[in-house]
Amino acid sequence: RLREHRVTGTVRATYLLHFLCFWSAPHGCVHTATSEFWQDIRDIDQPDLKELALELPHILWQDVAPSTRTSYLRTFARWKKWAAGADLATFPAQPVHVALYVVSLIQRNTTFAPIAQAVAALRWLHNKAGYTDPTASPVLRQLQEAGRRICARPVARRTPLSPSVFNKLISFLVREESTIADLQCAALICLGFTALLRWDELHRLKVGDITIQASHMTVQLCKRKNDQLRQGSTVLVAAQAEEGLPCPVATVQTFLTAARHEPDQHLFGKLTSAQTGPGLRGTMTYSRAREMVHQALQRVGVAPDGFGLHSLRSGGATAAANAGVGERLLQRHGGWRSTTSKDKYVLDSREDMMSVSEAILKSTT
Repeated sequence: RLREHRVTGTVRATYLLHFLCFWSAPHGCVHTATSEFWQDIRDIDQPDLKELALELPHILWQDVAPSTRTSYLRTFARWKKWAAGADLATFPAQPVHVALYVVSLIQRNTTFAPIAQAVAALRWLHNKAGYTDPTASPVLRQLQEAGRRICARPVARRTPLSPSVFNKLISFLVREESTIADLQCAALICLGFTALLRWDELHRLKVGDITIQASHMTVQLCKRKNDQLRQGSTVLVAAQAEEGLPCPVATVQTFLTAARHEPDQHLFGKLTSAQTGPGLRGTMTYSRAREMVHQALQRVGVAPDGFGLHSLRSGGATAAANAGVGERLLQRHGGWRSTTSKDKYVLDSREDMMSVSEAILKSTT
C-alpha cells in the first residue's frame, strides 16, 4: 500500500512505527499491547526526539534486502491466516502455537524451505517488535531438524556446460548469416559461462554496464548476492587469445552492433519487427531465455535434458576450477559468499578425483 501511494520520508516511517506498535489480534481486531521498547518510543513527546523516533522504524526495517523483507511479510501473512483460523493469538506468537504450525508445515510440504522461511520470518518480526523470540524454544529447534530430515530429498543440479559444447554453440550461433536472436543467445551464453553470471544478474544487465576494450570486457553489476553493502561488483572477461576459438568479447560486441540498443536499454530483451528492421524491447523472461538455450543445444546436436541457465554458470566455474584457478579469485569472479556455496557449482574432473588414489598408491611404492 505504501508503494502504491508512493508514501516516503517521515510519513512512511510513521506507518512503519504503527505497524510495529499495533498488530492484529485474532479475528483481525486491533490491540494496543505493545512491547516495552516500542511503548517507550511511542510515549516520547519532545519534538527533536519524536522526529528521531519516527525515523527509527524506517532505518530498522533496512537490515535485510527488500526482497527478503517482502518474503518475510508474505510468510507472516500465511502464519496469521493459520493462527486466526485456529482462534490463536497471531502476534506476539506463543512458542507452543508456532511448534504446532511447524508440524502442519511438515505435513503439508515436501521441501524444508517453507519451514525454514516461516521460522526466520517469525523470528525477524518478533525481534523487530521487541518481543521474545518464539522460535528460540529447544523443542522448536528439534522440530526444525526433524523437518529437515523428513523433507529431505536429493538436489537435482543442472548439468554443467562443458567447454567443448560452449565452443560448439558459439561457433554455430555467430556466423555471417546469424540473426539478432542467434547473436543474443550467443551473448547470453558467453556472459553466463565466462563471467559466471546468475540469471537475475543477466536479466538486469543494461547496455551501459558493458565496456569493451581490445584485451577484455568489463561487466559492471549494480547488485550481487555477495555485495551486501550494494557497492557494486566488477567482472572482467578476457578476449580469446587462441586463433580459431570463439571469443566472448567479440561475440558481445557483434551482438551490440547488430541489436542497436538505446543507451539505457536492457541488454537482453524481446525480439520485435519494425519498419527499420528487427530489434529488441523490454526485458527477456527466464522461461524465454531457458527455451532459447535449449533450442540452441538441440541445433548443435546436444540433448537439452539436464541443462538450464544455471548450467552456464556451473560450467564456467567447473572449467575454471579444473584449470587450476585459485579459490579466492574464482569466488570473487563468481560472486559467491563462501567456498561452500562455490563448491556446489564445481564438478571435479575424473582426473582430479583419481589423483587422490594415485597419490595414495604412489606413496606405497
